Amino acid sequence: MTTHTTPVRALFGLRILLGLLIVFTGVFLTLFATANPKDDAPHGNFHHATIKHLQGVTHAPLPTPCGTPTWVERAPVPYTAAGMFAASDGTSVYAGGGFDDFGNVHNDLLRYDPMGNFCWTSLAPSPDQHYASQAVHFNGKIYNIGGLDSANNPTNTTRIYDIGANSWTAGAPMPSALSDMAVVLWNGLIYIAGGYNGTDDVNTLYAYDIAADTWTTLASMPQAIDSPGFGAINGKLYIASGYASQGELNTLYVYDIATNTWTNGANVPQPAGSCGSAVFNGQLYLFGGSFPPLATTQIYDSVTNTWSTGSNMNVSRWLFYGTTVGDDSIVAPGGAESNAFPVDDNEQLISNPCGTPTPTPTPTCTLIEGFCDINRLAGMGWFMQNNSEPLGTTDWFHGNDTLFPAFEGAPNAYIAADFNNGAAVATISNWLLTPVLNLENGSTLTFYTRTVDFPQHPNRLQIRVSTNGASTNVGTQATEVGDFTALLLDINPNYTLNGYPNAWSQFTVTISAIPPGSTGRLAFRYFVENGGPQGFNSDYIGIDTVNYSCSAATPTPTPLPSITPTPTPTVTPTPRPGPTPRVRPTPRPRPTPRPLP
Repeated sequence: MTTHTTPVRALFGLRILLGLLIVFTGVFLTLFATANPKDDAPHGNFHHATIKHLQGVTHAPLPTPCGTPTWVERAPVPYTAAGMFAASDGTSVYAGGGFDDFGNVHNDLLRYDPMGNFCWTSLAPSPDQHYASQAVHFNGKIYNIGGLDSANNPTNTTRIYDIGANSWTAGAPMPSALSDMAVVLWNGLIYIAGGYNGTDDVNTLYAYDIAADTWTTLASMPQAIDSPGFGAINGKLYIASGYASQGELNTLYVYDIATNTWTNGANVPQPAGSCGSAVFNGQLYLFGGSFPPLATTQIYDSVTNTWSTGSNMNVSRWLFYGTTVGDDSIVAPGGAESNAFPVDDNEQLISNPCGTPTPTPTPTCTLIEGFCDINRLAGMGWFMQNNSEPLGTTDWFHGNDTLFPAFEGAPNAYIAADFNNGAAVATISNWLLTPVLNLENGSTLTFYTRTVDFPQHPNRLQIRVSTNGASTNVGTQATEVGDFTALLLDINPNYTLNGYPNAWSQFTVTISAIPPGSTGRLAFRYFVENGGPQGFNSDYIGIDTVNYSCSAATPTPTPLPSITPTPTPTVTPTPRPGPTPRVRPTPRPRPTPRPLP
């Protein structure tokens, strides 16, 4: 028998061979990135996923027409991950395992919130490291079976994660050790079709009875397959494309659960081994897959036995899975791109209605924001405007975790501003406004902020409030405040070097002297005079974990003091020499994937 290897296993071997090169590159980049931010420009505004996208990934060429579900970018996975599983309880996505850029196999378990704060949260890791096996959710538990271990060997482990208890247990082992198989839930049974046994592909079909914790062997598939797309619709399993000893397949095999028999469906128009897949709106979706990776979405209608094409993904990927979230969307994290490196990309397929009017902002009494995905802020009612004079090259951006990580969540899950908000010698005035809030006396705003470990230049941050409803009027010049005339907090107004915390520190602001029934916004204003690349002040700050809560009881109002900031004397600084441009490292070589037998 000729030994066969799956695409994901071959790619893992390639990762090991390239590990030493990546380590040297990583050390170089780490040493380079930890230099003082103001003396190493520009920085901070390119998070990891963006850098990946500059390395030759194919993007969707045209906008998607309205009415068609559309793929949108979401908060990146906290680590690069090919072969990580993804399952949903209808509200959150649970993803874990996989292997990264350095060839490390993970046992991490993460929860992603695609319907609320869009953040990733770390949960209890699984007992073993694994990749190349999908998972399902049933009655408050995640079931992840088999996959490859850190030694690249298939396993027969049945991993069971209890969401409520945040703990793992083991179920009865699978009859065979397998990876790269179809994993489908239907009516309390988990079906395992095909896969790779360490030597070759298999055509077996097993069923795991969750309630009884037992396994049953069912009718074999017509062909041995690994890495297909899959799903269950109306009592039938659909196993689409994948790989076999002769190469990539365009087949569609249909298993009737009631009769324990297999039939053929319409061939897949474009073979897509190692694709993501999910059942959405009663149809089987295949997305990405193959090599070079596709961005294509292929949709199978089981009623008409026909295929159609959906919108392209933003990033061409293979070696990943996907999961449906309720009846609303599909989430697809991780995978590998065209240069064969694992990625941290995360996309969500959402509805794209026609002619939907822009909703009027509704005031809220509760605000929780962890800045996991700042690209979503505008859609959630936040507003940004940089009035710095002269204007620089950066605005608010995702945190640079090489300078310091987030207070909580993913390493870059905070929002940041820096000296490059202005140019030359500048008055920096960069505004970040909350959504419209119910402003009640006694309500509190809490947030965390900090600067770099060893600041070389002073920073300053103000908190201001407007009671003019949804207004975003912050003026147009650096010294104007528009409707945000009331100053609630001023951190380091005297510009002392150590006046801004260099470790995450919580600040609390209590609202008072507000007329009943007021609505408006709170504002974070990075306000630094004599700042910019050649000024004496301004460096780099981060903001994280913002919470606003209305008061349960209205206290007796205390008049808000009339605060007039003391003008900083005009100083003619001696211009500092312009920063030396960063030397871009030589890109890593892009390996040629191992050919399939």
